[in-house]
Amino acid sequence: MKKHKTLLLSLVLILSLVYLFYGISMNNIKYILMRRGSRLIAIYVVSYLVNTSTVYFQSMTNNRILTPSLLGYDRLYMLIQVVVVMILKQYISNISLFLVCVVVMTLFSTVLYSTILKKVNGDLYILLLIGTLVGTFFGSITSYLQLMMDPNEFSIIQNQGFASFNAINVYVLGIACLLVLPTLVLQAYLSKSHDVVALGQNHAKNLGVNLGRFYKGALVLISIDISIATALVGPISFLGLLTTNLGKEIEPSYRSKDLIFTSTLVSICLLLFAQIVFERILKFNTSITVIINILGGIVFIWLMFKERFND
Repeated sequence: MKKHKTLLLSLVLILSLVYLFYGISMNNIKYILMRRGSRLIAIYVVSYLVNTSTVYFQSMTNNRILTPSLLGYDRLYMLIQVVVVMILKQYISNISLFLVCVVVMTLFSTVLYSTILKKVNGDLYILLLIGTLVGTFFGSITSYLQLMMDPNEFSIIQNQGFASFNAINVYVLGIACLLVLPTLVLQAYLSKSHDVVALGQNHAKNLGVNLGRFYKGALVLISIDISIATALVGPISFLGLLTTNLGKEIEPSYRSKDLIFTSTLVSICLLLFAQIVFERILKFNTSITVIINILGGIVFIWLMFKERFND
């Protein structure tokens, strides 16, 4: 194992132990370990899902500054939340809401984008354009519906607009872990094709890769991964952009297994460090996505300048 992987694994282990046992006492050890343990597992799961979807999406588009959020997943999630709050209000459980979000987001994005990809003969740029338009459409509907909500409902929706690991439901987390298992199988099935596609579309065609079949499979994988991650903790767009690109700097490889592994470790380290600093040390009651979005925006600008200077 390379030195950087050993270092990252060591950091993950140290930060995990610090997060679990910092400030703990014998009086509250059972309660604290249960709450922090569920957050820790959620961080592991979300890190894997977000980085897997981002690695595959960037390999499909051959662009390091694009993320699956361009396909409107975050906007669709918020629209579902608004509709559920307005119609069902308190009559739906956390488990039911999670399953509704995952099923609707997965089915909608898979069917829509697979159909569009077939109609445009595999042109990914048209797919991205349509995805951006769909996301804008969902955002407009969400904004209109929010104007019709009473203040109490609106405050609930505002909280749902930020990703948070502070209120993880154990039963929802268990279901999310079960739903991750099929994605592991699909990711293993697509990994060899991904490694060839990552070299470029022309190389992939010459080496006999069926790009249409790979794109459809990758879209299904991306849809499921993003749906589970977003439904579990909320919109977390810039995390994949930030940690995947950091992972590519640390692990300059075309192999999906290496990229996903390294990027996931970087993501876990970042999220754990942010949780420790802002919850345990500074006592700030704020969402860590604020910091992630700031760092992600900086990385996004840096990548844009880097691509321009390379040209």
